[in-house]
Amino acid sequence: MILAPRNPCYDISTIRNRYLFQEDILLNLLQNKFGVMLRWEDLQHSIISVSCDDHDLLANFQFEISKLCKDPSKLVKPQPFLQEPEAEPVPIKFIIDITAQSDFLCANNYNILRWIEREYGISLRVARSSQIPVVQLEATAKDPQMLELYCSFMANILSDPISFRNEIDLKYSKKIHIFVDVSNILIGAQMLPNQKRNFQVSLNIPHLIDLTTNLRNAVQKVAVGSIPPRDHPFWEEWRQQGFTTEVFQRVPGSDGHNTEQAVDDVLHAQMLNTTSGSYTGSRTLILLSGGYNYKQLKRFS
Repeated sequence: MILAPRNPCYDISTIRNRYLFQEDILLNLLQNKFGVMLRWEDLQHSIISVSCDDHDLLANFQFEISKLCKDPSKLVKPQPFLQEPEAEPVPIKFIIDITAQSDFLCANNYNILRWIEREYGISLRVARSSQIPVVQLEATAKDPQMLELYCSFMANILSDPISFRNEIDLKYSKKIHIFVDVSNILIGAQMLPNQKRNFQVSLNIPHLIDLTTNLRNAVQKVAVGSIPPRDHPFWEEWRQQGFTTEVFQRVPGSDGHNTEQAVDDVLHAQMLNTTSGSYTGSRTLILLSGGYNYKQLKRFS
């Protein structure tokens, strides 16, 4: 039964009765089946509103939902976590409504959502409706077990957002100091198994920093290196990420090849200066490097 012409609403209580305590699964099933955006309009989870810019999809949904309300048995319950293994797993999608917590979850350039992606090995996409104030989060995963863990995690967030906000605030309160040996990191990323370099490979600096900070507060960020040259846009990208940069020219080595100078010394001095400071609370010092100088160390008995 249509209750509102602008944003069509339907009483699907006959269908919902087959999904007691599984209302989110029902909503996700209907959205994926018909390609529309849905949300519950009442606390009893009996009324849904539909939003869709495609008139054909909307008309098809209106026709099919009326049939399902008359005969709910035609809607087969999904078993997303029991699919048979395949050589190439088929991505599984799951959509939830995060409207109530969207401002928090999407803040700071989606930092929290990117953290959730890394924690559960999934891909997330935020979908906003142009017709009604709804924000939905679409998760895509190839591992059904990780998707199941993600669904449980999100259910806890939405049922107890205050505890989750406190957890995130605690992460943000942890202070770290980041030091990067840029030359070693870049060369390490370009190195192939045959010891040749693929110079087409570049660093995704924002992603690297995301992985390193992991929602913690980086109070000091230092990047030191010798390549590319100081005026290369590569270094400007580091500075845009809040790093202090130190870049040194390479000098001819004894083997006829250009070699670095001062990079390790500057890193050591910067880290020593940081560790000799006086701080309240604990701090974490993180060094991103890729050198293999340890191979040259000799053990003394």
